[in-house]
Amino acid sequence: MKFLRNTLLVVLWVVPTLALLMMSAQVIYAETTSHAVRKAMLENENPHTSREEEKGLLGGTFDRFHLDTGIAAVFAGAVMSDDDRRYFGDHDVLGNGFTMQEMALSFSGRVDSYFRAHLSIAMFFDEKGKTHFDFEEGYIASDGLPYNLEIMAGQFFTRFGNLNSVLIYDWDFINQPVILNRLLGNGGLRGPGVQASWKAPTPFHLEFIGSAQQAVGRSAASFLGEKGGEVAGHHLGGRTTSGFDELLYMPRVVSEFDFTDDLHLKLGGSALLGPNATGMNTQTTIYGGDMQLRWKPQSGQGFPFFIWDTEFLYRDYETPLFEDALEDWGWYTQGLYGFAPRWVGGLRVEYADGAHGLDQEMDDLRSERYTISPNISWMTSKFSQLRLQYNFDVLESRDHEPQHGLFVQWNFQFGSPYAH
Repeated sequence: MKFLRNTLLVVLWVVPTLALLMMSAQVIYAETTSHAVRKAMLENENPHTSREEEKGLLGGTFDRFHLDTGIAAVFAGAVMSDDDRRYFGDHDVLGNGFTMQEMALSFSGRVDSYFRAHLSIAMFFDEKGKTHFDFEEGYIASDGLPYNLEIMAGQFFTRFGNLNSVLIYDWDFINQPVILNRLLGNGGLRGPGVQASWKAPTPFHLEFIGSAQQAVGRSAASFLGEKGGEVAGHHLGGRTTSGFDELLYMPRVVSEFDFTDDLHLKLGGSALLGPNATGMNTQTTIYGGDMQLRWKPQSGQGFPFFIWDTEFLYRDYETPLFEDALEDWGWYTQGLYGFAPRWVGGLRVEYADGAHGLDQEMDDLRSERYTISPNISWMTSKFSQLRLQYNFDVLESRDHEPQHGLFVQWNFQFGSPYAH
C-alpha cells in the first residue's frame, strides 16, 4: 500500500510538471449524469441562443473581469411517517416540513490561455436551524496541455465513482445515496490537493485519474475526520498529517464504449487509500466500481432517452489493538427515463450494511438498510425544475419497521450556466 501511495505521488507531481513544458491547445471535459440528462432533454431547444444571451442578470455583471457568475438553490418540503431523522447528508431533507438543501454562489472563468478557475460557496441549515457556510470548491485547472493531460490544484470534490463529484443541483434524486453518505461524508468527499488525469490515445474512451488530498475534516469522515468525533464507538484522537504517507490518495480509471450511435456504456473503478484517526498507524481503504448505460436515439428531439447508473462501494476501516477491522459495503442502482419533452421518470434501489464494531446493528450509519425511491421531474426550463419523490425505507436500527416519505423539491439556477 505504501508503494502504491508513493508511486501515485510521483505521477501526480512529475507528470504535470513535464506536461507544463509542452503546452498546446486541447481541453478535456467530463460530463456528469445530470448534465447528460439536461443535454438530452434540452439540447434542441433554442438552438440559436448565444452564450451572451444565456448569461442573464448576474452572468454579465463580471464580464469585464472574464467571470461567469451564477446562483443555484435547492428547496424541498417533506411529509414522513417518522419524526426521527433518517437522512444524514448535509444537503438531505432534514425531516417533516421544509428544508433549504443548499444555496450556492459560483464563479468560473479563464485565468489565461492555459488555465481556468472555479469557486463555489454554499449555504445550508442543520436540523437545529443553524446556518452553515461551506467553501465547497476553489481550484485552478489546466486548459491546454498536450497528450490529453489535465491537472488541477486547490479545493475540489474527489472524482471517486459516478456521483461524489456531482453537486446537489445536478442530482437526479432528492437525497444522497445512503452508501455514499456513510463512506464518503455528509457533504461528499473533498479537500485541498492536486489531481492529474490522462486520456489514452485508444479507439475508445480510456482515462486515468489520480489525486492526493488532505485527509482531515468532516468531508473525510472515513479517514482522519474531525478531532473529537466517533466511528463505531472509536474515538477520533486528532491524528494529524505528518508527511506524504498521511495524505488521502485516489487512483481511478474510466472507459467508455459506443455500441451504436444511440447506445453507450461507461465503466469505472476507483480506490481511496489513507489514514484514519482511531490509532497512530490505522488505515482506511475504500474500493468502488461504477457503470453507466446511456440510450438516446439520434433522430429524437431530446427524448426519449434512458440512463442507468449503478455503483458499489466497500470500506475496510482498521481499528487499534486486536479488533477486527470495520467493514461496510453497499450499492445503488437507478434508472432515468425521459418519456416526453422536459419530463423524466426515475427509480432508485439501494442497499447498505456493515460488520463488526460497537452496536453495529443499532447504528443508523452502519446497520442494514434498503431504500426504494421512485420520482418524477419536470424541467420548466434549462434553469429550473420541480421534482416529486416517494421513499420507502427499512432500517435494521429501527427494528425493520417500514418508513415512508413524500418529498417535493424545487431546484433553480440563475446567472450564467457556465458558472456551475
